[in-house]
Amino acid sequence: MPDGFPEYARRPDASLDLVEGALLIAREAYPNLDLPRYRAKLDKLGEEARRGLPARATPVAVVDALNEFLFGRAGFRGNNEDYYDPRNSFINEVLDRRLGIPITLSILYCAVARRVGLPAAGVGFPGRYLVKCRAGRRDLIVDCFDGRILERRDCQKLLDSMYGGRLKLSDEMLAVSGPRETLARVLNNLKGVYFGRREFDRAGRFVDLSEGLLPGLPEHSRDRGMVHLGLEQFGKALELLERYLRLAPKAPDAPTVRRHVKMTRTLLCHLN
Repeated sequence: MPDGFPEYARRPDASLDLVEGALLIAREAYPNLDLPRYRAKLDKLGEEARRGLPARATPVAVVDALNEFLFGRAGFRGNNEDYYDPRNSFINEVLDRRLGIPITLSILYCAVARRVGLPAAGVGFPGRYLVKCRAGRRDLIVDCFDGRILERRDCQKLLDSMYGGRLKLSDEMLAVSGPRETLARVLNNLKGVYFGRREFDRAGRFVDLSEGLLPGLPEHSRDRGMVHLGLEQFGKALELLERYLRLAPKAPDAPTVRRHVKMTRTLLCHLN
């Protein structure tokens, strides 16, 4: 295992292990994290799940049994009570507390599924990360936050509940998401959580990790600018926010960023 997440992020896509990446993200918040211990926890869950499989189980029966095990007997569930608790985004805390958000519960699900021989991969569905399991000749979509299998009509209902009927389900929405894209989404969640808590130094660390994972994206300048703005480092904030607007002048959030730029210029004028 590499020394840290920045080293991991520089590896080729084909060598990226999702659980390894999630553990290394967690180690940013828990520097003394015992990584082998949490891999052993996943191994134990896999062993327990395997013992509960029916004899000569069909792939569909394996999915049903795995769901019953993880979301029933093992007690994993979505944290509806405190969705934006940062612990929900750290895989060690999810394993310890049996609470998480869709993406971390999905990472856990895929790891256990592989240990019982079930092909499973994450799906970067809009607003709710899901899992796709290969069950014989068809795919089954699992919502790990609610612990249930979704039919296509359920996926559309989920979209409607989050986007008010503005999005129509497409096959692209159910495409498999690779480790790099998945971990970028984990980091994005953590950035948002720490921005919301006004913990700008911590938010900045996850901006750094995001840039190492997916370098060159304009939004890194925006996010760094917002970190500096929160830390009242107005000159640097203005430089980065203006860079973002040059790189992405038609971005959906460009009007909001322009307001931040105007406010930051005003603050600098008063300070000077």
